[in-house]
Amino acid sequence: MNRNELLDLFPAGERKKEDRRIGAEYEKLLVDRKTGLSLPWSGKYGIEAVLKFFCDHFGWEPYEDEGIIIALRRRDQSITLEPGGQFEMSGAPHASLNDVEAELKNHEEELFALRDSMPIDVQWLGINPKQGIDQVNWMPKPRYRTMRRYMPLKGKLGLAMMGLTCTVQSNLDITGEADFAKKMKMGTGVGPLVTALFANSWQFEGQDSGFQSFRANVWHHTDPDRSGMPRFVFDTDCGYEDYVNWVLDVPLYFVKREGKYVDLAGKGTFRDLMAGRVSGHHARPEDWKLHMSTVFPDVRARPFLEFRQADVVPPEGIVALSALWKGIVYDDD
Repeated sequence: MNRNELLDLFPAGERKKEDRRIGAEYEKLLVDRKTGLSLPWSGKYGIEAVLKFFCDHFGWEPYEDEGIIIALRRRDQSITLEPGGQFEMSGAPHASLNDVEAELKNHEEELFALRDSMPIDVQWLGINPKQGIDQVNWMPKPRYRTMRRYMPLKGKLGLAMMGLTCTVQSNLDITGEADFAKKMKMGTGVGPLVTALFANSWQFEGQDSGFQSFRANVWHHTDPDRSGMPRFVFDTDCGYEDYVNWVLDVPLYFVKREGKYVDLAGKGTFRDLMAGRVSGHHARPEDWKLHMSTVFPDVRARPFLEFRQADVVPPEGIVALSALWKGIVYDDD
């Protein structure tokens, strides 16, 4: 791979102003109705059974990784699992907030049907208020094996981030590099205010945490190499190459070879991989896309932008967050 291949991803994702869209992604807790604790993977009322319920009743299609169902897909939508079984809906890109709301209401109806069929409750909270890290039911998603091993080496609450927290994010388009830079800087700067407005995680392990958003505090103690507010956002022009340079120097988690994850955490950065300095492996285009999914800044490029600072809130607040970010980011005045 060469640097041009790394940069090509960004112009390919640009949209004309009139074609810009908005999307929403929202996680929530699925918990045992009696205990309030997260669901295990297996069992009659486990996460695996929930995924099969959605496939059987609502037309979702399963997606497997190493022989394990890790996600569901339906048209431009997907349902994925966070490490502790948090249930994430990734909506399609939409032209209007009305469409975002309609999609959310449809998802709610499916969750209502699940709740009526199984002893499961749905909690729209930024963190599980009752559960401790030692009580997390970890999902068997292959990539999470590496993350669980590596996270405790980089921050005391990294496992809490993985297993207990829920976010809602808004996804918005870019029209070019100058627009990318403007939105990265603006979104990162405004982010703490958005966190405060949508704070919804004041309890942790059954007690008042002392924070309105304990989830935000969790992120302050999670791998600083790949999360938070990267300095380049305000110290540089924040163009495509600046973002790429930052991601290049983030330590690797893994690459995928012959359908299997290869654990490379602690063995070098993506820049090292490109130079052939990581366990004999050489960078491939698919490695770059995978690596970009393992950085967690407050505003992340995919190459559309994900605004990731808010705790998940009840559904009416999710539409409000989408409206807020659309108003801020797409207002050219």
